[in-house]
Amino acid sequence: MVERRPFLTFLSHAVLVLGVLVVAFPLYLTFIASTQTAQAIVQTPMPLLPGGHFIENYTAAWKGTGGGSGSKAPVGQMMVVSLVTALVIAIGKIAISL
Repeated sequence: MVERRPFLTFLSHAVLVLGVLVVAFPLYLTFIASTQTAQAIVQTPMPLLPGGHFIENYTAAWKGTGGGSGSKAPVGQMMVVSLVTALVIAIGKIAISL
């Protein structure tokens, strides 16, 4: 028989919500930082709302044209290579298993 213990149910849910917040907050900060300028990121305190450079930053990252302190790695090309690699591996595994 299952016993109802409202306090323990509340406590377990509170711990789960706290755990989700602990995991999600760094991901949120990473996204927010990706929409800011380099100067805004190093400000104290760092802004907690999205900035106005979302399109510029993501376009520069995708094309590999990051300026200043940004990376010049062609992320778009890397994503295509990763997709092709994953597809070849998946198709190869399916072909071998037949």
